[in-house]
Amino acid sequence: MALKPKRVKGNTGNRVEQAILDVANYPARLVQVIDQGLQKNDFDADKVDHMLRLTYELTGEFMKDKDGNDVEDKPRWISEEIKLIDLPVGMSVPDVYNDQYRGKSKMVLRAKAFDPKGESELISQRC
Repeated sequence: MALKPKRVKGNTGNRVEQAILDVANYPARLVQVIDQGLQKNDFDADKVDHMLRLTYELTGEFMKDKDGNDVEDKPRWISEEIKLIDLPVGMSVPDVYNDQYRGKSKMVLRAKAFDPKGESELISQRC
């Protein structure tokens, strides 16, 4: 005899459409880092990239209820994917920050946002 689990209605029926945020600077904190491992490169099928997903919680923006009011216990979250790049052994953090190629990568730009002067021991050990 096969098992027949009961169908459970999903939560999609109660979902409230959220407005798109205006382009601006929002105070946020990093709440989630997911290592996605090696992913196929979209532009070169022979290459793979090591990807991370970073999720930020916007401290001043909240989800809206059906009436358009802020739900204070549900802050807005946004996510982005970044590619980890290999850093040369022995290169100092300020050198990486100022490097013409590596200094413009998303990974280094995010590191600059968290540690603008490159003084963190964690970042220094990584390089």
